[in-house]
Amino acid sequence: MKKITKEEKYFYLFLIINSVLWTCVQLLRTSLSIDAMEAVTWGELISFGTNKHPPLSGWLMAGFYNLCGQHDFAAYILGQICIFTGLVFIYKLAKFFMSKEKALCSSMILTCCYYYTYIVFIDNFNCNYLSMAIWPAIAYYFYKSIKENDQSLEYLINGIDYSDDYKSDFGAQYKGYDEHHGVIDGYAFWKINDETPSDFLPVKVISYYRNGEKLTNQEPYSEILNTQKHENIVYSWITNANPQNLDMYSSLTIGTDIMDFNIYTSDLKYIVIDNNHYDGRGMVANTANWMVHYITSYRVINLGNRDRELTISIAGHGVIACFVVDSNGYLVSESEQFSLYKKIEDTNKEIVHEFTYTSKKKKKSSVKFY
Repeated sequence: MKKITKEEKYFYLFLIINSVLWTCVQLLRTSLSIDAMEAVTWGELISFGTNKHPPLSGWLMAGFYNLCGQHDFAAYILGQICIFTGLVFIYKLAKFFMSKEKALCSSMILTCCYYYTYIVFIDNFNCNYLSMAIWPAIAYYFYKSIKENDQSLEYLINGIDYSDDYKSDFGAQYKGYDEHHGVIDGYAFWKINDETPSDFLPVKVISYYRNGEKLTNQEPYSEILNTQKHENIVYSWITNANPQNLDMYSSLTIGTDIMDFNIYTSDLKYIVIDNNHYDGRGMVANTANWMVHYITSYRVINLGNRDRELTISIAGHGVIACFVVDSNGYLVSESEQFSLYKKIEDTNKEIVHEFTYTSKKKKKSSVKFY
């Protein structure tokens, strides 16, 4: 057994303090999140999965919830255990690529990331937290087995069999890797003048999807035929989602930058799941950009002789900061905002990021959301 170094002792102490801190912060909540309550309910039923998630997150949540006397803090502690575990394996994986000191720092810096801070208060515990523990562990042992030529984990790969996926809802549990994803940039551009009415600004969106009703019971992993290009003028639109899967909202969806899943089966058959392929059930893939870093820029050229006030609203809870830059790319002083959360009743109480700024006359400006 390897001896724990002094630096690693401080690292584990740091993770423990971080876990205790965020557990205490969540005690300020008046109730569990919807996801945590959902996981408890699934686990109590002892079902072997649903058409939404595999069963492990529900089993762990229900078991831990009852073990803690059915107190809400069980979800907070379980979520932090997952985060603690994931950060440890991130450190272990990072040591393959950098020095021990840099690996420790890389893992500790992640505790400042949005998914390890504010979202903890919002979600408490769900399947994503379990993934935050399991994914780094899988990546570590997978890379370790390759690096050290260890074949003891080979069954984890060869044991995957896709042939019967379409017969159950687990055909919707996608597996694979994406070679192309990093930071995604979204972009919209407007020219305005003094004649532009004080109303919603239109935008032309381009989307690709198959016309007609969504097909089901197709050949698993087969290509979706007759996908067509559509151009529409709209006042609101949807990003980071598969337009093939949204039916009546397809014409509003810009879905050309969605993450895909690529993998080889045990018989070396190549499989891809994306906007233009069916999943393991023979249904349109329920793909979207989850936990992907994206930057959205809105550029405005004010050709008029007066300043105009613009308000941009973004639904969802992935924005952590925004700011305005001028025509030279310089930050407009005091334009930075880091807390954009606002409840809007007419959006089914969904969190909306609302940002208002002044577009100066005869000037170009851009608003960037991260």
